[in-house]
Amino acid sequence: MSKRSWYDLMWVVFVILLLTACNEKKEPMLDQPVELKVMHWNEDSFYSEYGDMISAKYPNLTFKVLPVQGIFGDKLAEFVEKEKPDLIMLNTAREIGLLKEKGQLAELDPYISKDKFDLDTINPRILDMLREEGEGKLYTLSPTFQGEGLYYNKDLFDKHGVPYPTDQMTWEEVLELAARIPKGTKENPLYGLDMNNTQPSFFFTMNLGQTEGLQFIDLDERKITLDTEGWRHIWELGIKSLKEGILAPAFSPSNKVQAYDAPSANKFINGQAAMTLQGSYFISELKRAASNAKNPQKVNWGLVTEPVSSKDRNSGRGIYIYGMYGVNSASPYKEAAWEVIKYINGDEWTRIRSRNESQLMSRTAYNKEVDGRSLEPFWKLKYSKGLIDFTKYPPNFNIDELAGVEIQQILDGNKTVEQALNDLQVSAQRALDSADKLAAENKK
Repeated sequence: MSKRSWYDLMWVVFVILLLTACNEKKEPMLDQPVELKVMHWNEDSFYSEYGDMISAKYPNLTFKVLPVQGIFGDKLAEFVEKEKPDLIMLNTAREIGLLKEKGQLAELDPYISKDKFDLDTINPRILDMLREEGEGKLYTLSPTFQGEGLYYNKDLFDKHGVPYPTDQMTWEEVLELAARIPKGTKENPLYGLDMNNTQPSFFFTMNLGQTEGLQFIDLDERKITLDTEGWRHIWELGIKSLKEGILAPAFSPSNKVQAYDAPSANKFINGQAAMTLQGSYFISELKRAASNAKNPQKVNWGLVTEPVSSKDRNSGRGIYIYGMYGVNSASPYKEAAWEVIKYINGDEWTRIRSRNESQLMSRTAYNKEVDGRSLEPFWKLKYSKGLIDFTKYPPNFNIDELAGVEIQQILDGNKTVEQALNDLQVSAQRALDSADKLAAENKK
């Protein structure tokens, strides 16, 4: 082939490639006006949390906010199909698998790789959680999270000569420590542990059991699995803490003062409980109580990790992510949507938003100490799934009341733990079978 023919051939190839590129539908770049449809609780909260900062960074980006209050599970997938948002907000990590199965979420790993987006400073526990729900792949990211930890009142422990709790204690060790706190009087009670005032005794035993990796239902076989040696030990542990006054009683609805409305109603804040298991948001409650003009209640508190399993002291379940974002796989503006996710999960947004102490930053280096107290216990442990997936339960299945009745029978001395669990095994299985049957009929 002559030199001239070679150049002619190369020119033809170039023109073909150019025409092909021009004919392809191109996504708008951020230097051009783009309107993204974005899911959020409501318009005001979106702009307060994200929109104002994004708009300042990318003036050509505008948003149409799609409110999603009360939209969860299957309703979320239906909403995405109908409204076609570019940015999908998920309420829980469980919903990642649901939308992934329906092909509604774009995988983020290719974008992360292409842009060399830094994941190294995002807490591994958060990434592990998101990847597990995505079967090894990332479909969402979240700039913030809530952690769970065991708060303790240093002054109460010092007063009674009891050593402080430490990181990575099991529930059995926590309750043994709580038992060393004197019980107080009827007029001025004192408890070793408070489970945030509102947690009924059944949920307390469930919390203990789940930490040890126990499940009360086999969702594949549709069988209740409470009548086991593991659950008997857990119930005996929980019942003992209730009988002996180690655990503060659950908040009574008959009380006119709601625990979440008045810090003074919280037994830990008012000095009636030595320890409490709470989320990271509780720090704001402690500050609010301390700054109350009429009745300041200042707690000299410390923080350690949530209780862990005796089988694995390095892992925990107490991490929660709300409002994570993914890209709709059907969006015509996937690149623009990714730019938004990249920005709100990057260093600039995190550095500015880290001044808000009500949330923990996924890039944990930006989480500041609170009055000299490290917040590392909220993210120190590795991720352990272990949560019960309530989305797979039939809608009319409710074990709470059944279990509450059996626990009360034990507390009243009418049944042993073994008898109560045997009876609950039967009644709960009957309730599950009935709920499954009703759910099947409703699908017809």
